[in-house]
This record gives sequence, structure tokens and C-alpha cells, in this order.
Amino acid sequence: MYSDGNHNPIIQYYKEIENAIEAIMDKIASPITSIPGIGTNMAAMIIAEIGDFNNFDSPDKILAFAGLSPSNSYLYADWHFTYHTTL
Repeated sequence: MYSDGNHNPIIQYYKEIENAIEAIMDKIASPITSIPGIGTNMAAMIIAEIGDFNNFDSPDKILAFAGLSPSNSYLYADWHFTYHTTL
């Protein structure tokens, strides 16, 4: 039906989202994008998950929050989330 991806509404919407993410990341101007292998989309995902890096006292606490620091992950992981379940 859509031989040209430019006319597919889903692709057009995707491109709009990509452009919005790039505009926001340009405005933020985070140094995280200077890390090799971290592009605009990955940086946006990291910032969306972590939030303000200044909320963490040390890089080790950021790693623990992400579950990447086995020695401290039990201390800091999910430090601000409360989970409630009902049956």
C-alpha cells in the first residue's frame, strides 16, 4: 500500500518524534552525548531514566541505581520507588 516510506503515517510520526527528541537534546546540551557509542536516542533514554545526575552523590550510586554495581546495588537500587500490588 505504501511504497514510499515518506507517505506512511507511522513513519512520518516516528520522524516527528525523532526530531522532537533531537530538539530537546540540543536544548539540554548534555555532555553524555560525548561518550563514544552514546547517540542522541540513547542519551535521551538515559536522561529519562536517571533524571538529574546531581541527585546522586557519586558515580557509584548512579551505577547502583542502574543495577550495574554489584557491591552496592542492594543499598541504592529503587531508592525512590514504592511498589504496591493488590490481588
